[in-house]
Amino acid sequence: MKNTKAKIFVIMMIVGLAFCLAGFSDAMLLFKGKKVDLNKSSISDFKESALVDGEIDFVYGPFATYEESHRDTDFFIVGSFTADSYENMTDEEFDKAFYVVLSTSDKDMKKKLTAASDEWTDYLTDDEIPEYDVPEISIDFEGRLSEQPTDKEYKDFYNDTVNQLSAIGIEKSNLAKYRIEARKINKSAIAVLLIGVGVFLIGFIGFIMSALSDKKHGGEFDDSEVIDETSADSDLN
Repeated sequence: MKNTKAKIFVIMMIVGLAFCLAGFSDAMLLFKGKKVDLNKSSISDFKESALVDGEIDFVYGPFATYEESHRDTDFFIVGSFTADSYENMTDEEFDKAFYVVLSTSDKDMKKKLTAASDEWTDYLTDDEIPEYDVPEISIDFEGRLSEQPTDKEYKDFYNDTVNQLSAIGIEKSNLAKYRIEARKINKSAIAVLLIGVGVFLIGFIGFIMSALSDKKHGGEFDDSEVIDETSADSDLN
């Protein structure tokens, strides 16, 4: 019975820890409250984790498909400008424009981004399309800023893409350090974190109390054994 109780408390600690890990990262961003607007920010804002949203016009890719959390994630390059701002941008404003890696595992978002990329590829490579016939695309998104993958396979894909983009005037210095994870950040992440902390603490406290109780009872003398030994000695005498 004692072992069963201890096992239950250990399981509670493991479950609580799993909940904490699942909700921790997003919950911390929600607590922090920092949000970046892709269309109104600068490239220097893309150097640390934050919430992010905005409107996408320019898309290139996908340049890589990568498995994250057991889901196929496509990686694109997106521009910081909207369709409206692109048509009216001065040379100085265009020089300030920057580009960001955006990753998504959402099927609908993948389709939208791939279709937008095809439009831009046709516009940039087909000489028969007039220069003024700029693709007018508007894809709303939300998500978070995260570090890019660091393994060699991804880096090779990324570096190849940088070389290809240089042919259309997009240099590596125009690419932001962090990437956009395009996915919905639910406020329920805070609840998940708090539930995890609560379950873990209950399990931890319960386990400690159970261990202390076992130690206390293990150190006590059994009075009946003392009485029996005394009686046996009397009988011998």
